[in-house]
Amino acid sequence: MSKAITATIITLNEEENIEAVIRSVQQVCDEVIVVDSQSSDKTVEIAESLGAKVYVQPYLGDGLQKDFGVQYAKNDWILSIDADERLDSDMVEEILSLDLEKSDHDGYAFRRKSYIGNRWQKLWYPDYVIRLYDKNRCRYLPVKGHSHVEAKNLKKLNSHILHYTYKDLSDMAQKIDKFSHRSAKMMYEKGKTVSHFTPALRGFMAFFKKYVLKRGFMYGLDGLTVSLFAGFNTYLKYAMLIEKNENGIPRPSRSIRTCYRLCSGTRWPSNITLWGNAMPIRQPSMTKCINSVRHGSFRSSAISSCGSRIFCTGSTGSSGGGSPTWSCSTPSNPNGITGCLK
Repeated sequence: MSKAITATIITLNEEENIEAVIRSVQQVCDEVIVVDSQSSDKTVEIAESLGAKVYVQPYLGDGLQKDFGVQYAKNDWILSIDADERLDSDMVEEILSLDLEKSDHDGYAFRRKSYIGNRWQKLWYPDYVIRLYDKNRCRYLPVKGHSHVEAKNLKKLNSHILHYTYKDLSDMAQKIDKFSHRSAKMMYEKGKTVSHFTPALRGFMAFFKKYVLKRGFMYGLDGLTVSLFAGFNTYLKYAMLIEKNENGIPRPSRSIRTCYRLCSGTRWPSNITLWGNAMPIRQPSMTKCINSVRHGSFRSSAISSCGSRIFCTGSTGSSGGGSPTWSCSTPSNPNGITGCLK
């Protein structure tokens, strides 16, 4: 018997997983929302055939994308799950036993069992993750990189979520290349520089932490494999960062990077596109961001959404001189509003 919980799932070409994950969450949820990043396979078709509500949204980054579907949820309680995750039977039983209407907690965390192929990687266990939360009291951190729900009154449960992380070692290697590239790009856009010793030093420390401090040596070949990949992932992202710096790839100006840092510490997401790079910002720091950007290289146009319902557009000349001008509107007032970005 399902409860008043909305499941949110983000997808991109997940036709192999989408049916299984939707059927899994339907054991406890009375609503399923899928936020799809313009899949080219049958993900959307399959999801809709199973009764899910599908919203197509180009990928905004991990935290922003996972938070996007929450605005359409009819319930206060959200079960956030990835397409490659499933609810174990004990998790289903525990969620159904919760009295969420009277709960003093704003979020619940579950133990996660992660797999490479059919092998459970015990080195990663228990890897608690917050998957069930009250949208009125906490949300995902609105960042482009790997995000998590920030809950103040959290309760850890003993039940399990199953995470089929990688199909095999080859799949793991390919995804690490993608994750390393994404991490290097984010560091580069923030203006980070490192020495040529950093990749090897950081890579070794990541391996040492997993294999020795986390006792990966106790888990045989699996422990060694996971530890080596952890070291390689860290090595690769810093090596890619050095490559980007040495190749002289254009990056956002210093003022835009300052804007990014100013806006990364407050709450509730907006999104701004500066110099072709989508960056998360939030309304409380909006004015500081614009004041910072207007004195720097602010090229072509910028598009911002203040919260989830106010949309602002602005532009300056190609040289970046002068103050940007902004026009704001909402779905209920498409002709414009005042007070946004004063």
